[in-house]
Order: sequence, then C-alpha cells, then structure tokens
Amino acid sequence: MGSTIRMVAEIGLLISASVAVARAAPPGDACSLLDAAQVSAALGSAVSDGQAVGRKLCMWKATATAKNGSMPRVALTIGDAQKFAYAKMPLPDAKITKAPLSGVGDEAVYGTTAGQLASINVRKGSSYFAISVNGVSMDKAQALVTQLAKEALAKL
Repeated sequence: MGSTIRMVAEIGLLISASVAVARAAPPGDACSLLDAAQVSAALGSAVSDGQAVGRKLCMWKATATAKNGSMPRVALTIGDAQKFAYAKMPLPDAKITKAPLSGVGDEAVYGTTAGQLASINVRKGSSYFAISVNGVSMDKAQALVTQLAKEALAKL
C-alpha cells in the first residue's frame, strides 16, 4: 500500500514537472505571443494585425498617425540565450541605456536607444524574447513594453 502511494506521488511529480517544462518551452511563432487587441490596448490606438517576418519576428503598426506625428510600431522577437546575454551587456554609448527590470519573467532588461526606441528583453526558463516599441513617448514606453511582456509571458 505504501509503495502504491509513493508511486502515485512520483507520477504526479513527473506530470507536474512535464507541464512546467512545456509551459516554459520556447514558442514556435512570435505572432502567437500577442494579438492586435493586446497591442492596441497597450498603445492606446488601433494597430494592424501582427505581420510575421519569418517565425521569430512579429510586427504591429498603428493604423493612424499619433498626435506627435509618428507612426507607433511594436515588434516581438523570439531570441536565445546568446541574444539575451548581449542585451544585458553594457555599451560605451551614452545614447543607449540598459537596466535590469524586476518582476518580469525570471530575468528582464529594459533599454532605450537615442530616446527613440524602447525595448524589454525577457528570459523565462529556456524561453527568450524581446519587445520593442518606437513612435511613442519615452516616458510611457517602459510601462508599455512591460505590460506587453507580461501578457506574452502568460502564453509561454
């Protein structure tokens, strides 16, 4: 009887571990991690459906010009350990900022480039992705990419 209970418990642990590993597996299609409704809600304006550029890049574009005259765009790229390591590396360029960001995945890095582009690079288990946005106010960019990253994480 005791060995039966132990075997059932071990099987339960194996199933739980398998489910956890499956959830952290890298996605096969970047456009599967976010949809137009999520991107539109984050941007506060309508966007086109995600356009796949291969399986590792998906792009959404605003359907109308923003008040500041720009055309906001969001991109999600599926990465790997090497790209994530590069995203964390400090660069000797004052126009590029990078900083660790807690509360997003297992590890995340937020960065900006010349005040024009904001991005978040995220690791969860063995999955890596980046979300970038341009054409938006940089004071709102971190909250925007963080919100989208958390929504994408929910699909891993």
